[in-house]
Amino acid sequence: MAVGTQNGVLEMRTLGSVTFDVTTTNMADGVYTASVSGLPSGVTVSGTVNIVSGAGTLTLTGNSSTIYGTASLKLTIGGVTSGTFTLTIAGDPAYHLGDIAVINNIIAGNGLKWTPAPADGLSVPNDWNVEWSGAEGDTYRRIVSIDMSGQGLTGGLIMTGLTSLEYLDCSDNAITSLNVSGCTALTELDCSSNNLTSLNLSGLSNMKILDSSQNNMSDIGKVVGFAGTEHTFHPQKTTTGSDDVAAGEPPMLMIAVAAAVLAAAAAACVFVLRMGKRKK
Repeated sequence: MAVGTQNGVLEMRTLGSVTFDVTTTNMADGVYTASVSGLPSGVTVSGTVNIVSGAGTLTLTGNSSTIYGTASLKLTIGGVTSGTFTLTIAGDPAYHLGDIAVINNIIAGNGLKWTPAPADGLSVPNDWNVEWSGAEGDTYRRIVSIDMSGQGLTGGLIMTGLTSLEYLDCSDNAITSLNVSGCTALTELDCSSNNLTSLNLSGLSNMKILDSSQNNMSDIGKVVGFAGTEHTFHPQKTTTGSDDVAAGEPPMLMIAVAAAVLAAAAAACVFVLRMGKRKK
């Protein structure tokens, strides 16, 4: 038994049907209940397959939950199973599926407190604090800005795949590593107040502004590949020496000592003045 190519167009999230020509060998004429393996969500078999002189028609119907893409199917009637045939569901998602997958993975793996988005790219939840390229009505819109600050994120944060991302704020969390490789549009990154021990920004030539302060990096050399104009590195949570003091920023201990010395000097001056008055 063989199933031919698809006749007609099935649109995602739209009620509609497509047919497939079925040819058989040595199968008696009759009406057969059809079973199709591999059907995607929202697609069902409509009716039966009526075989007459070795030929019939299979009808598949989609509904409002059908997602776009292709599926490899097999038809079974009368105990006979066909070879593989392909169902195609047409449609263009509003949002880039890869970008949605990145955020959904962070929700599942890093504890991001956002609602997972449907995988079909037709919509995103209202609690996603992101900005998208393009405008309403466009297709394949990309993420250009994300604010995930203070969301209680843990573990290694992977942003790879967000090639249109320009701004990322993942500060005030507890992430231990950050992978932004391939995020070539990134211009500003705030990953302060985490548990990072190093940061690799190699290949991100558009990076201009970086805040990597309040992490666990032993020295500024732990930040690799940053060639931008503004980098806030100090202070870090762990102080290991002079590297933890930014240029032009005296350490707080030095400030405290200087203040104490000045106070002592002022007190000495007052004492001398008083003694001079007494001698007169």
